[in-house]
Amino acid sequence: MLVVPDLQAQHTHPRHWGSDSLEWLPQRWITSSENIESETLFQPPKGTFFAWSEGLRSCPGKKFAQVEFVAVMVGLFRSNIAQPVPHPGESVVGARRRVLEVVKDSNVELLLRMRRPESVTVRFQERVINT
Repeated sequence: MLVVPDLQAQHTHPRHWGSDSLEWLPQRWITSSENIESETLFQPPKGTFFAWSEGLRSCPGKKFAQVEFVAVMVGLFRSNIAQPVPHPGESVVGARRRVLEVVKDSNVELLLRMRRPESVTVRFQERVINT
């Protein structure tokens, strides 16, 4: 018998993540602080988040994957922002709504996967820094 727990349900259960558990809120992962230097990452309670599995069978590459991910994100977003590319006749606001709908239309197989990723194009544009 194959038993497959519904990790997506666990990762979005309101009991653990609040009534807004289905909303994309990146700030839920950063503890509040006075300034950016004192920010820390939220550590979910054990048994509520299984990105790399847990226990004896947890992913041996977890720490490497986390460091690699942060390095790539820093490299991309140090001097760029990501913006959706609007379809012809589509406003920027409309493109953002469309992208959010594509992201929401995801499926958990072995990994979380968007069903129609080809319907979104993203451009990286140099960030304008105001001094």
